Amino acid sequence: MAKRLLHLTRLLVLVAVLLLLIITVEYALFLLSPAIREDIATYIQHHVPSLAPGGEPSSWPIVVYWKFYAYWLSELLLKGSAGYQANGQDLIYLAGKPFQQTLILAVSSLLLSVALAAGLVFLRQTWPDKTPVRLLVQAFEALSGIHYIVLCYFVLYGLNVRRPSLLMLIFIIAIGNGVLLDITHLLETEVNEIRHSRYYLGICARGGNPIRHLAKPIGLCLSGIVYTRFPVVLGGTFIVEFIMNVWALGLETIQAVVKHDQLKLLVITVLITIVIWMSTVFNYLARWKLDPRPVVRL
Repeated sequence: MAKRLLHLTRLLVLVAVLLLLIITVEYALFLLSPAIREDIATYIQHHVPSLAPGGEPSSWPIVVYWKFYAYWLSELLLKGSAGYQANGQDLIYLAGKPFQQTLILAVSSLLLSVALAAGLVFLRQTWPDKTPVRLLVQAFEALSGIHYIVLCYFVLYGLNVRRPSLLMLIFIIAIGNGVLLDITHLLETEVNEIRHSRYYLGICARGGNPIRHLAKPIGLCLSGIVYTRFPVVLGGTFIVEFIMNVWALGLETIQAVVKHDQLKLLVITVLITIVIWMSTVFNYLARWKLDPRPVVRL
């Protein structure tokens, strides 16, 4: 137990270090644009004048912007302040309701996609020759091929629903843009590989319970699918939030781009990076916990 806790502690420290490194690289990429440096310089002059060296921002050395980054990072870690908008509001509000709304939509949509895909795979594997099953699967596949934008416009103008419910938004993200179709094909491929493996055939030959013995390999498969498809679903969530005018990170991102609010974009980028790394850690922990025996094809 102590060894596992030590291993987990090392993992969390490594994740924190890598997260900090990635955020630093992202900030460096921000600084490659002269327009972004100009916007950051304006912010420094208004909110952190002690860091401004004087003169025109175009003549400022690059070290000024890295001093600001160190200042901004220390304020974020020590005081929980992410900087300020023009109206004086602290950008840390983005980590509240907007972040929570995006996370709820993305995670719920992904889980719904996996659940629907698992149901479709089960039906196709159990009754492959039944016409109703084939038609149901084909209907979901056709629906999944429609882009998020088309589905959103259908809800807004076809159904005349101006304020769709959370469940409707989750359903749009779950099935739109080929997400459901992609997950279904991945899951079916993994299930077929497991069913043709020596492990599965050995269980059947010994008269064992396939469901109990295959829980770990299938759980590992689902964990991998969730991990690899989460960024795709997150991108779709941003699109749906913007079109449906949902107050979340997607809408905030578009507004920041239009207003050239570079600091807000940096904060949103940091939040998205944290979410992606959280999914990476959860996938690693799932693999660590499940640790199934190798699945080898005949």
